[in-house]
Amino acid sequence: MKEDSNLIHNPQEVERLARQKEEATLVFLQTLKSQHRSKEIDETVHQLNNEISEQIDCIACANCCKVLNPAFSEDDIIVISQYFQQSPESFTEKHLHYNETENYGVMKNRPCDFLKDNKCTIYASRPESCKEYPHLNRPNFIYRIRSTMNNYKMCPIVYNVVELLKRKFT
Repeated sequence: MKEDSNLIHNPQEVERLARQKEEATLVFLQTLKSQHRSKEIDETVHQLNNEISEQIDCIACANCCKVLNPAFSEDDIIVISQYFQQSPESFTEKHLHYNETENYGVMKNRPCDFLKDNKCTIYASRPESCKEYPHLNRPNFIYRIRSTMNNYKMCPIVYNVVELLKRKFT
C-alpha cells in the first residue's frame, strides 16, 4: 500500500483542524446519510480505515487512552480482574464508575490507569470497547454521526478517514 504523506498524524493538529471544519463536516455527514446507501458508505469507510490504520502509529498517539473513559462490560471486568488476580468487585471499586442499571463500568481516571509510556499494560486483556476503537470497522457508519464527530476531533485515523470520505463523496 502506498504511504499517504498528506495524512495528519499529530492528535493536537487533528483537534485544531477538526474544530475548524466541525460545522462543515457535520453537514457533510448528515448529507451523506441522506444521499447514499449505508452499505456503500460502510464498504468505503472499512476500506479507508484499513488503509489509514496501517499508516498511523497508535502508540505514538495514544490519544484515545488519554482522553476517553472506555466502557467495561461485565465480561471485560471479569477477564481483567482475573488478570490482576483480584475480585471483580475490588477491580471495579478501584478503577471504574459502575452503572448498575446498564451493567457496565467506565474508567474513573484519565489518562487510563493502564497506560504507561503510551502503551496499554493490559493489552491482551483490554476491554472490547478498546479493541474495537475507533469503531470504523463496524456497520452502519452513517448512523453514528455523533460518536464519529467526537472521534473525528481526537483520533488521527477517524479524522483522516472522514477527510478522505469527503473527497470521495463531494
